[in-house]
Amino acid sequence: MIRRFVPKVPVSVGKNLLTAPVFADPAKTRAARLANTILFLILAIVVAVGVYIFTNRTTGGYELTATGANARASRVYGINVKRMFVLSLVIGGALAGLSGAIEVAGVQHRLISGLQANFLILGLIIGLISRGNNLAVPFVAFFIAVLEVGASAMQRTMTIPIEMAMIVEALVLLFVLLSDVVSRRKAR
Repeated sequence: MIRRFVPKVPVSVGKNLLTAPVFADPAKTRAARLANTILFLILAIVVAVGVYIFTNRTTGGYELTATGANARASRVYGINVKRMFVLSLVIGGALAGLSGAIEVAGVQHRLISGLQANFLILGLIIGLISRGNNLAVPFVAFFIAVLEVGASAMQRTMTIPIEMAMIVEALVLLFVLLSDVVSRRKAR
């Protein structure tokens, strides 16, 4: 087992003597965090543009989209459906691994058990709200991230349950899905 060496200094609390890690200069830490944030934001924008270009401007992206929409029709038109399923799993796994690496390397600086157990649900919500539009995904994801961070801050400061954010997310998703039903009924 490899352990990172963190020098400890004694900190007295009451009659007990506890140890706390020695932290670096706060100005340097803030500058490093800002640099990491900018770097990972640029990386996220590059990945979003790359996914958009792949899905909307290449043959493989068209085949992937067509297979996702209707696998049987794609097979009839000569698209290798099994290959497209594997490709979608590989791309999805690579993007999930990249986002996990950014979270661990850039934000937490260590692997935490159960880091974000609701990433799967949030990804589904983002996909449903964006309605398959690749250009809308970064904006919807930013909205959901602001909602999650705000809920976490409200839980810490005002003891509001974090489930309130989930309720708001569910209501937004419900209204988006209901707007499709209403627009279909109006079209009839």
